Amino acid sequence: LPVVSATFHGRDLFAPAAAHLALGVPLDLMGPPVDPGDLVAIDWPPIIVRSDELETTAIYVDTFGNVKLAGLTADLLAAIEGLEHGDELEVLISPRREKFFSMRWSGTFGGVVAGDYLLYEDSYGRLCIAQNQGNAAATLPVSEGATVLIKRPADYSAAPEPEEGWD
Repeated sequence: LPVVSATFHGRDLFAPAAAHLALGVPLDLMGPPVDPGDLVAIDWPPIIVRSDELETTAIYVDTFGNVKLAGLTADLLAAIEGLEHGDELEVLISPRREKFFSMRWSGTFGGVVAGDYLLYEDSYGRLCIAQNQGNAAATLPVSEGATVLIKRPADYSAAPEPEEGWD
């Protein structure tokens, strides 16, 4: 486009280029080639999938106070087998790792009552923490760069029976 903003490259550069390519304009007419070796990789935080837990990072807080995580839904489902919408999860946020926050894995905000926290999938497949009709970033000890550990709640009903003669 004749005027290119500093912040809307999707609108000003990529969408027009995609339209030209879709109309049959040859790629070599789109501009000079770029050597892939000159590209810089994004320093993306690690996503660690373990048996029954996922460790990820808060990467962005939107204007509604929803916290976007580096992890994707596929990562969560790989970590926590059999997870279904409505299941309760425990979320531990660092650097203050002394308290788990309970929240449901939900397909919609309406899947939890007003004021409750939820973990949901955004339109990009990314995991997000939110508070129904609230601001999760304002009410949880979370900020960009925080480590987030997601797991199922401890199942105390599966504890072994005490040994005979134990008081």
